Amino acid sequence: MNIKDIAKMAGVSISTVSKIMNGKDEGINEKTRERVIEIAKEYNYTPYSKIQSITNVKSFNIGLLVNNSDSKGEFISGIICATKENAYSLIVCDSNRKYEDEIKNITALRKRRVDCVIWERVGPDSEKSKYMFTEINIPIVYCDLYGNQLDTIFYYQYDKIGYALAQELLKYAHTHIACVADYENELKSKLFFQGFRDCLADSSLPVCNDSIFYYSNEGFSTPPFRLSHSGFVCINEKVATQVVKAAKAANYNIPENVSVVCLSDTNLDFFGSPAIAHIRLPNYRLGYEIGKHIIGKAENKPISNAGFQMDLAVKPCETLGTLCKSKSNRIIVVGSIHVDNIFNVREAPSSGKTIRANSYVVCPGGKGANQAVGAALLGAEVALIGKIGEDYDGQVLLEKIRQNNVDTKGIMRDQFHKTGCAFIHVWKNGESSITIYSGANDALSPEHINKQRVLFENRSYCLLQTVIPMPATEFAAEIAYNQGCRVILKPAATDFLSDQLLSKIEIFVPNEAELIQLCPQKDTIEEKARHFLSKGVKVIIVTLGEKGCFFCCQEKEAYYPAADFEPIDTTGASDAFIAALAVFLSNNVEMEQAIQYAVIAAGFSITRHGVIPALSEKNPKLPEIIPWDVVRNQNKQRYPAVFG
Repeated sequence: MNIKDIAKMAGVSISTVSKIMNGKDEGINEKTRERVIEIAKEYNYTPYSKIQSITNVKSFNIGLLVNNSDSKGEFISGIICATKENAYSLIVCDSNRKYEDEIKNITALRKRRVDCVIWERVGPDSEKSKYMFTEINIPIVYCDLYGNQLDTIFYYQYDKIGYALAQELLKYAHTHIACVADYENELKSKLFFQGFRDCLADSSLPVCNDSIFYYSNEGFSTPPFRLSHSGFVCINEKVATQVVKAAKAANYNIPENVSVVCLSDTNLDFFGSPAIAHIRLPNYRLGYEIGKHIIGKAENKPISNAGFQMDLAVKPCETLGTLCKSKSNRIIVVGSIHVDNIFNVREAPSSGKTIRANSYVVCPGGKGANQAVGAALLGAEVALIGKIGEDYDGQVLLEKIRQNNVDTKGIMRDQFHKTGCAFIHVWKNGESSITIYSGANDALSPEHINKQRVLFENRSYCLLQTVIPMPATEFAAEIAYNQGCRVILKPAATDFLSDQLLSKIEIFVPNEAELIQLCPQKDTIEEKARHFLSKGVKVIIVTLGEKGCFFCCQEKEAYYPAADFEPIDTTGASDAFIAALAVFLSNNVEMEQAIQYAVIAAGFSITRHGVIPALSEKNPKLPEIIPWDVVRNQNKQRYPAVFG
């Protein structure tokens, strides 16, 4: 800062400034004099400071000019250690990210006649102020990103850090990775992104703008879980913490489904929960190395310009893990959730007639809940998507489903609809008729399912039914199909299925009545089943009650007999069948053997009232599988048309 600068800022001539600063200001307006003195004081202007500063006399003071002192404690401590070891003092000035404050600090350091300056510039325009040091021969060491490697040798190579963090996620089988920065330092973020992109390109992975995010106090530039990223590289711990919160809110499991790594200025071993995997910036060591370097420069000692090298090893913490790619034994169910009201009667109710019930049972039900619990009881990892009301029945159902080890994050509460219920009349022979009040189930929409789409990832089978609205069923089938998750569909309460939906179905499981209703144009069970094969369905299994089931695919057709159980309530037999079929198929059991297990699970379910209370568990009490040739011979006499 020279006399010309002061004159320009005060709006007066150079001679006016000279007169005021030298006490020869007679005749000068008082306000002008005060304005000039105030500016001179603010900018630490001293007349003839350039001449006074050109001297070989050492002050043994080192100036540190930082852009902003936030999070610079370790860095400054490192410099202080180096200066103390060499009997120097450190003068620290904070520019608060403002060019104006930076100029004031420069003039203050000039006035203190520092021997050298460590300078973290506010930005590229800081270069315009460089002359204020060079004209009085004050050596400079830069520690920022704005120069080049000729004049800036002490800075963090953020491109290499971004590369190393992305590479760490690749080691853990993550291939769909996003990078998240903030708006505070554009150049730092640009370099960080570049390293991230270079790592993906070197690994032959696609690099696109959908993988780049920003975070500010207002939130993310784009919702980070709009796409199915499994790994996140974050520029600092603040951003990483917000990504972890967003992952939890979106029902991602960390680190099974999502891993988060970041660059850290702090000790993350004690930073929140879970502890975030990170590369720690060695701020203290950087400060110490800069301090030693600049003292060598001040004393004209031989110094190295090799630059600063840091360890790029990632410290693995709770947010870093191998992506769970195994789909074995992982099932998702999208469907109805009801309270079942079961009446055991001698005959079916008819118009104008009142009948008595022998017993009355209330228990959890709905095809979605039945299939989810059935699969969980057989040892599968199950998630359920559905809707219940914000009422007492809904709370009871939610607790009961949780108690059976089903992931309930996908179950949503609806304040505008009651929890669904079903009224079931069970006759003496175990057959039943059902009246359903769908309630909240009818409010399940594609939008609600889309919010839970993360639950479809890495699932072997998706179990669907048409009791919920058809758009929701079709949307769930679309997501599952696109995720490589095989769809098993149980039709109910519908007389039409679109070709688009049928093309997404791996296994179609109607009962005989449903098959007839959906395909009235064909005559036999076999012809009706083949009709659905022509629509793109891969496998059809028609359940036939006490007669077993009919299996049909392009390569094979076969009837399988039912297990020999005395029926008490057949209400949930098909749900038990489908749950067991999905579990055993997901564990790579061959189709024929999986059907055998499914038939026994269905048979076991008809021996008790209700569905969920009657579902079979994976324990030693599960009936032993009887060889099919023995069962077939036993059933020939009972059903010669089927098994003859």
